[in-house]
Amino acid sequence: MRLIRTHLYSVLPPVFRASARRALKGLWLLCMLSAVPREAAAQSPRIADDPAQFMTDLKKIMETGKNPAYIKAYQDLESVWSGQLNTTQQKEFIGLIQRLSRKGQKAGPIFQLLLTNLAAVTRQQGDINGFLIMHDHAADKYDARTFQKILSTAQLVLDKKQLFHSNYFKLYLLSGQYRFRFDASAPAAASAGKAQ
Repeated sequence: MRLIRTHLYSVLPPVFRASARRALKGLWLLCMLSAVPREAAAQSPRIADDPAQFMTDLKKIMETGKNPAYIKAYQDLESVWSGQLNTTQQKEFIGLIQRLSRKGQKAGPIFQLLLTNLAAVTRQQGDINGFLIMHDHAADKYDARTFQKILSTAQLVLDKKQLFHSNYFKLYLLSGQYRFRFDASAPAAASAGKAQ
């Protein structure tokens, strides 16, 4: 770089030397930034398709942060994984985690909420298939922040039976059954109502 710079300065008149210096800095920055995505893609964890190997891979992912909440979420899921989830549900969940991982999601609040919620809905013998389908569609449609809000809302329903809360009101589910469902038509209907 020094050789190119000294040769360039000797050839160029003094008026153009500053712009040449900026161009070389920009070229150097472009070279450095082009190397970043390859390194970031190489760090994506490999998650197996086999349910037994998947749990081992998931344990490694959840223990990397050394966060007790993440480790507890893994342990909760592990307690219901082989006994209460059938192979179709396990494969659906593995596919969801693999897609989130490919999107760049790491062990964090989203994985923790997803594991905790799946363990809770399984223990309560709730609508596991609806839960998985809803979160599958939501993960494809929404960004990470919105998806985390959906998971937090599902956690309120599963843990506290709380459907809604604000500063002044709380709405609880006292009795009956509920199912999870992803309604793709709702945003279109809401935006059509605003346009009129």
